[in-house]
Amino acid sequence: MDIILGIINQIIRVFSLFWWAILPIVVFFLFWEFWMMYIRNRFIQSVKWEMLEIKIPQNIEKTPKAMELVFTEMMATYSFGFRPVAKYLEGRVESWLSFEMVGYNGGVHFYVYIPSKFRNLLESAIYAQYSEAEINKVEDYTQILASTLPNSVYDLWGTELILGKENCYPIRTYHYFEDSKEENCPLIKLGELFNVKTGNKNAEDAIDNGDYPFFTRSAETQRIDTYEYDQEALLLPGEGNFQIKYY
Repeated sequence: MDIILGIINQIIRVFSLFWWAILPIVVFFLFWEFWMMYIRNRFIQSVKWEMLEIKIPQNIEKTPKAMELVFTEMMATYSFGFRPVAKYLEGRVESWLSFEMVGYNGGVHFYVYIPSKFRNLLESAIYAQYSEAEINKVEDYTQILASTLPNSVYDLWGTELILGKENCYPIRTYHYFEDSKEENCPLIKLGELFNVKTGNKNAEDAIDNGDYPFFTRSAETQRIDTYEYDQEALLLPGEGNFQIKYY
């Protein structure tokens, strides 16, 4: 303990002798950090964004190579480095965009959240590979969710993909990369494979010791005295705890 107190006393003594040289350096670094945070946040707030929905025909005669070419073309958004004035005075940062696949309202939707200035680049890249695609500006679908997540209705789950090897190795190492009819994989709606129906009961219809199993979005199977369907089925909740059940 005496050794620790001795070290602290020596530090205080050195600081009291040279505070006039140490303090300006500390203040400068603090100012620099806050300055960079301020100008970067100001630049990010100035970026105009668009949410675009991409509608692609169901029967796609394309391999994964087509989308790989789209991603490759979007690399044109990278600046390869900013001038010092742009980086340290304007607060410029690298632009980013998000390709999102969302399932709701009985279908799968493809969205791209992108800065407005890159919309033409995205459209040319998509149309070059999918000539019959439709690209429309839509409202942000996340606005239909509550402002606080998770909550009693929605849960959250996430994951992160990392490189399995050093970044000098190409990511394009999956099989079936070349153009071939055997590799084509059309997008098919779930309703074309199964008979999709929606139940009319609510969770509050459950009763204790009912005669029949009653499936809701809850993880537990409840009971009820009446039934709507009596057949083999996969049950998917429309919201909440997403657990697929088999009956």
